[in-house]
Amino acid sequence: MKDWTQVFRYGHYLIFPTQIGAAPKKLFLMDTGSSRGMITAAAAREVTVVTADYDRRVTGLNGQVQNLMVAGDVTITFAGVRQTAKGLTAFDSALLSLGADVEISGLIGFPTLRELVISIDYRDNLVKVVYDPK
Repeated sequence: MKDWTQVFRYGHYLIFPTQIGAAPKKLFLMDTGSSRGMITAAAAREVTVVTADYDRRVTGLNGQVQNLMVAGDVTITFAGVRQTAKGLTAFDSALLSLGADVEISGLIGFPTLRELVISIDYRDNLVKVVYDPK
């Protein structure tokens, strides 16, 4: 299983060590229900420009997310896959920490996940990710 990647679990969430640009690795949550990828503004500012976005609307469990921004193009690398994410929604939020005592810097959402075949070994907390644009 040398081509599998260790991930972290918090409840039913899978948390991936993720490289964004040339910044130190961050933790991103895989969210199959998210219609977009998201990144915290602080993480985005390490690798790209972040600008205010008054037109986007994001609703979470606690209602509408305030102070949304948009990040410039960001190259993300996780589980051996590298993709350029365009126009990630950026926001300031401590809520992503999920009470897990770690900082979650973003969400890997459906636009990125739809091009991947993901195998999960829950017993050993491993994933194998293969890019398949079909």
